[in-house]
Order: sequence, then structure tokens, then C-alpha cells
Amino acid sequence: MKNLQNGILCLVIGLACISNQLFAQDGQLVAFLDKKAVPAVNKTIGSEKIVTEGERKEEEEEKKEEGKLSISGYLDSYYFTNFNNPASRDNMGQSGVGRGFDRRVDQFQLGMVQTVFKYTNKKSEAIVDLAFGPSAQYGNYGNVQVSGPAYGYKVGNDVSSALMIKQAYFKYNATDKLSFIAGQFGTHIGYEYIDAPLNFFYSINHTFNSGIPFYHTGLKGTYAFSDKVSLMLGAVNGFDYVQDNNRAKGLIGQLSLTPAKGLSVYLNYINSNESNADSLGNTPDGNFTVYDLNGGYQAT
Repeated sequence: MKNLQNGILCLVIGLACISNQLFAQDGQLVAFLDKKAVPAVNKTIGSEKIVTEGERKEEEEEKKEEGKLSISGYLDSYYFTNFNNPASRDNMGQSGVGRGFDRRVDQFQLGMVQTVFKYTNKKSEAIVDLAFGPSAQYGNYGNVQVSGPAYGYKVGNDVSSALMIKQAYFKYNATDKLSFIAGQFGTHIGYEYIDAPLNFFYSINHTFNSGIPFYHTGLKGTYAFSDKVSLMLGAVNGFDYVQDNNRAKGLIGQLSLTPAKGLSVYLNYINSNESNADSLGNTPDGNFTVYDLNGGYQAT
């Protein structure tokens, strides 16, 4: 009888122990399932930190606010020949203004050395585009220091360092759709650039050399109606010189269209009084107006 009681007691104690273990394991299982159902936030697994999507976006926004500085540039050189074999070894012709760029013949030439400093943050952007070399100087023909007018523009002695500045402007993003640019910036007219790497041909056509501006100094704003349509309007001193030669201001505009993927169309406009002011400071009529339509298609 005593042995039977001892056996029953041992059985009860054993069942109690098993029951406690089951409850303990069940508690661990619930905790494990809870962890699987609700991932831990900002916990570490080993040495790796789990970052939520919200935290990642906050870090990206902070980086945008901090800003980023980038430096880029290029240099180009060329060898040009002319089948007319001019004795002067240049392409200027009898007019003296036959070519705006790539002027020298049968010799190696440096085109331009460019350095661009760009600082951007979430709301703004600052660009300083410095250029050196013959092409940089040709692009500033209106500011070359001479005793008399250069292409009709008289200049002072305060533009020597300005010849190095190809572009220098500040951009402010007022909204996701509206932005403003103030300073000196490249023209929107035409499809060619002073920057050789941006052109399809190294040699630039005569229309770009003599028919349209290279750059402007002033203020312009751009509004994007959608990802397919945007409009730019601005007021500038005129074109191609640091000092304005009269009190009149020019009006510039551009309608940008992207009707299909890879296809871009631009309708450009400028109207500016380029007459020299008289001795009394009055500006006679002498408007320079250009309507320009160009576009491009990116096949791949």
C-alpha cells in the first residue's frame, strides 16, 4: 500500500512537472509568434540595425537639407584643316568673322578647359561654371577689352575676370513645379553649345556663331504644368556682354513639349533692344528678335 501511494505521488509530481514545462514552452511559443507577427523596431540582430522605411526617408531628407557639392569639367583640343589652304592659316575669311570658333588651320589647338562647381540642397542650387582658353574668350566676344566698340559694345576695364565666368547663377525651387534662376546663364536658343562635348559635330554652324546669343544675365522662371509641358519666361540685359549697353531689358521665353517618350520640342523666343544708348542716355529703337524652333529624338 505504501509503495502504491509513493507511486501515485511520484506520478502526480511528474505530471505537475510536465504541465509546468508545457506552460513554459507555450509561453515561449506565444512570445516567438508575437515577435514574428510584430517585427521589432530599431532592434539589432547581431551587429546589424533594422531601419524602418520612415527612418530611411527621414535620413534622405536630412541629406538633401545638408546639401551636396560636386565638381566636374572637361578639356578639348582639335586639329583643323581647310581645303582652301589659306595663307593666314585661319578660317576667318575676308570678312574677318568667318568663324566664331575652330578658327585656326593646320595646327593643333586647345579649345576650352572648363570647371563646374555645383552645390545643391532640397530647395536651391548654385552653379559656378568657369571656362578658360580660346573658345571661352570667343564666347565672350562682347566683353573683350579693346579701345573701341567690339561688335558694337563698349566695355570698361572691370570685365577682365568676368571673361572666365561662363555661367554663374542661383536656382531656387519655390515648389515642385515652379523654379527661378538669377545670374548669368547660357542661352536657351538654338541646339548647339559652346561646350564641345554637348554638340554632335565639333565644328559649330554659322548660325550659332553669328545669329543667336551665347548667354544672358538676368532673371527667369520656369513652371512645369506637367511632365510633358513647361513654360519659361524671363527678363535679361540683352545678350553676350556683362555690362548692358542701354537701359532697355530683353524678354526671353521657351515653351518645352515632350509629346512622346524620347521626343522633345522647344519653341524659343527673345526680343531685346540692342541699340547703343546715345550721349544723353536715351536708347533708340533697334530691336533684335528671334523665333527658334528645334527639337530632338532619343532613339534609345
